[in-house]
Amino acid sequence: MITSSAAPVPEQGQIVTIRQRRYVVTDILGSTLPPGVLLSQVKPQHLITLNAIEDDALGESLQVIWELEPGAQVSEKVGDP
Repeated sequence: MITSSAAPVPEQGQIVTIRQRRYVVTDILGSTLPPGVLLSQVKPQHLITLNAIEDDALGESLQVIWELEPGAQVSEKVGDP
């Protein structure tokens, strides 16, 4: 059985904390497989593209499967300036 992140799937523009770093969500791709195709897949998964916002990692990007990333947290939503 796959353990999943308890955090809700973030929205584009939200700040998230993953692997002890803060990132902004730049893209979200949902699974295209219908539920139940894979025995271990209980619910759809999301491929999240992130860009680092911390000074020592500025500009670095990361892609993760949100539901499989341990400790992933949505921090805040960034509003329009």
